[in-house]
Amino acid sequence: MTRKSNHFRHESLQDSKAIVRYLNALAEGFEKGTLQFRDQEGEIVLEPSGMIRFEVAASRKSGRYGLNLKLSWKQQEEESPDSGPLLINGGVEDAAGSEASSDPPPKRRSSKKKEADKGAGKKAGEKTGEKIGSGE
Repeated sequence: MTRKSNHFRHESLQDSKAIVRYLNALAEGFEKGTLQFRDQEGEIVLEPSGMIRFEVAASRKSGRYGLNLKLSWKQQEEESPDSGPLLINGGVEDAAGSEASSDPPPKRRSSKKKEADKGAGKKAGEKTGEKIGSGE
């Protein structure tokens, strides 16, 4: 086993029943979203999520067989809460006496357009608060 900062490596000779147990533990870890690897030299915990790249390489040459599995993913960053609109005041107020904003002014719609939108079929769940798909 080699342990350097954020790396873990273990190599050993195992029978096929032990390999099945390891593969089942990996499957369970992916289902739960946490993989812990540990031996007497060190440990690392990984949290797989999102799309996972899966690579397989198999070989057979002169009585030697090999199987390499590689799984990799990028950590999904949590979205930070919106900090709100940006306001910039350069010491000048606009005609209404307020600070300048980077937000565009709200769009105004005519009464006819509002009435047409009320009667038009919207996509399921669009701005209506309905739940879609789960049947709840």
